[in-house]
Amino acid sequence: MALLVGLGLGWWVEYSGEGRGSSFYNAATSADCDKNLGRRWLFFFQRYFTRQMCTAHDGPESWSGIEVAGSELRFFVIGDWGRDGWCCQTDVGYEMARAAEVVKPAFLLNVGDNFYQTGVASVDDEQWQTSWRGVYLDNYKSMETIPWLTVLGNHDYGRGDPTPQLQYAKREARWVLPDRQYTKLFHLPGGATVLFAFIDTTPTFYNYSKSLMKLFNVSYEQSRRNMEWLDQTLTDSNDDWKVVVSHHPILTRGSHSGEEKEGFDYLYEVLRPVLLKHKVAVLFSGHDHDMQHLDDGELQYVISGAGSQVRDLSDKLARASKAGRFGVGRQGFAICDIVGDLMHLQFVDYRGTMIYATNMTRTPWKR
Repeated sequence: MALLVGLGLGWWVEYSGEGRGSSFYNAATSADCDKNLGRRWLFFFQRYFTRQMCTAHDGPESWSGIEVAGSELRFFVIGDWGRDGWCCQTDVGYEMARAAEVVKPAFLLNVGDNFYQTGVASVDDEQWQTSWRGVYLDNYKSMETIPWLTVLGNHDYGRGDPTPQLQYAKREARWVLPDRQYTKLFHLPGGATVLFAFIDTTPTFYNYSKSLMKLFNVSYEQSRRNMEWLDQTLTDSNDDWKVVVSHHPILTRGSHSGEEKEGFDYLYEVLRPVLLKHKVAVLFSGHDHDMQHLDDGELQYVISGAGSQVRDLSDKLARASKAGRFGVGRQGFAICDIVGDLMHLQFVDYRGTMIYATNMTRTPWKR
């Protein structure tokens, strides 16, 4: 009994510091926060004794981002988040809700790696509550009706079968994942149309490794079909804006750029020509746990994979380093606004600070 009490007090001091509901852990330590995943017993105590935040937060009236005038379509972008609220995930959720009260996005692009480490086991898996509803939806009126337009990431294949996430979409209207690949079309007030094509890149990215293909239960045939689907989908589109959403980027300055170079090289080789052929304006991705904006002169790239655990940039791909416009390994999310032929991008960090803003064009190849 004494041992249990001692362990309990040790846990209380480490995670709760000054008392009930008042503790924060340093965001700089969040790179090792994976040690808590899988220790589900912690979360019973955590829910009652800690706020599970990295920092204190202000109210919505002090939000410092930009509310873009004349926005025709506004949306958030986040990825790589599902860690039961750890690693500043709860902070990012709070700041998204705070921003949503002000700017009222129409939807959210969810760029994958939704549940660490190995996806969800079923539609009743507790992570639907501990990593999604309880972090982003249940406590915030500003977020409770926003649809999450979702793609799958490699961690969602962790059990070799991401099917429960597709099944859950039939139960929960806010979780939008009708298939592993799909499209959404938006009509702007001025008459223009915006096509979002959502593609599953896990079968293609890991073509370089038979063992990883086996681990994720994906095939070369899936990869071929996915690329053919995207090519045909974009061929059939006469829309003003063409935007592609994937989990894996094809250009990145992030930590994966060295350790998974073969995957990026292959995806760059097979996906980029399709995007250029059909005059895609922007590729939204995650996978690297950071926030980046890149522009290679023909295509624009946004990486928003900083939903929880983050890593420093490593700059191991020369072509990405040349294209880099901004990058930071800090938790946060992106806000995008389409106004005419421009898409305004801003990154907001886990403290609610707008740390980067720029405009992207509908026709990057014309510059």
